[in-house]
Amino acid sequence: MIAKCANGACSRAFDHLAGGMFFRFVRETHGSFLADTAAHGVGNLHHAEHYWLCEKCLKAYTLVYIDGAGVVLKPRFVEFQVAQILKNVVAAWQCAASFIHRIIRSARRPYSSELSLPREPYK
Repeated sequence: MIAKCANGACSRAFDHLAGGMFFRFVRETHGSFLADTAAHGVGNLHHAEHYWLCEKCLKAYTLVYIDGAGVVLKPRFVEFQVAQILKNVVAAWQCAASFIHRIIRSARRPYSSELSLPREPYK
């Protein structure tokens, strides 16, 4: 029985009403898997392994079989990864710009390239 999302970083418990997607990989006789059993016939279901990705994880990932590694989580789109990286870069630049702006505003006097002396002596 499936207890939770197949994404190891996700702790969402299985809920058949919450959406997501089921995956079934059927082991062939020589040890590899078939992802689409409908095209090859149901065969012996005792060699089937079932997985579930929740709706949130399904937007970014899919499950695939890789020889030597087994069933693994694979990013769905390279564009998704690039978008996440760009989002983080933009956030970092905005944070840096805000920090610099606060430093400039908190300065007690405007920047001058010349050394200015006070007009009146200090008392």
